[in-house]
Amino acid sequence: MPTASGSAASTQPGRDKASRPPLDSEETASRYSLIVLDKSVHLLLAGGLLAILLRRRDLLPAGFGITGRNLAGQVGWGMAAVLLVYYYLYLTMVVIISITMLGGIDAAAEEDLRHRVEWLAAIPPMSPVQAALLMGLVAAHEEVVFRGLLLPYLRRLTGSWVAAVAISCGVFGVLHIDQGVIGAAQAAGIGMVLAIVFIRTRSLLTVTLAHFVFNFVQLQYVAPALFKFAEKAFE
Repeated sequence: MPTASGSAASTQPGRDKASRPPLDSEETASRYSLIVLDKSVHLLLAGGLLAILLRRRDLLPAGFGITGRNLAGQVGWGMAAVLLVYYYLYLTMVVIISITMLGGIDAAAEEDLRHRVEWLAAIPPMSPVQAALLMGLVAAHEEVVFRGLLLPYLRRLTGSWVAAVAISCGVFGVLHIDQGVIGAAQAAGIGMVLAIVFIRTRSLLTVTLAHFVFNFVQLQYVAPALFKFAEKAFE
């Protein structure tokens, strides 16, 4: 899940800039294929586990958020969830920029931004169709695991939705640490928003759609802009 953590960062000369291969290069095609294969395997494993639980434990699909009721409402909630996610990111950006302008985390912000550039450089450029395929796989896998399986299990284990949300979004954030500390914190918050929406709607489709739309916009529009900004900052 590509997040956005653009913050004011002081520049230092002499740093190497990350570079990305052209869209039609063999290296790009190979990297993209490997990523798609990896995410496909992850989704198959998560879906297989869900299918086993449904078949062997006599559990109802609705308990995992799988329902065909009110599809229009599920889609509508998905779009609303996207807005909630971006509102959360807006609030975090205000906090990050405010602290940075006060000189509180200037060095840390620069290092985190540099880490984000390296992470973005590892993502092969994609066409909209390629991005849609990959982000669909990522969204489906992560939502099945975190909202469909983990969140209800933690609720049964702890007896509390609050504890379940806190633990699941914490794990979600830690697993995004490759995007930097700020990126991981943002991912945890996004996980919290999606978890709350899932609890409210009991719809796996809703959170998967929201996750997909967010990821697609981030990958196709926000991430390239952040990459270019960071490249100039480190010239």
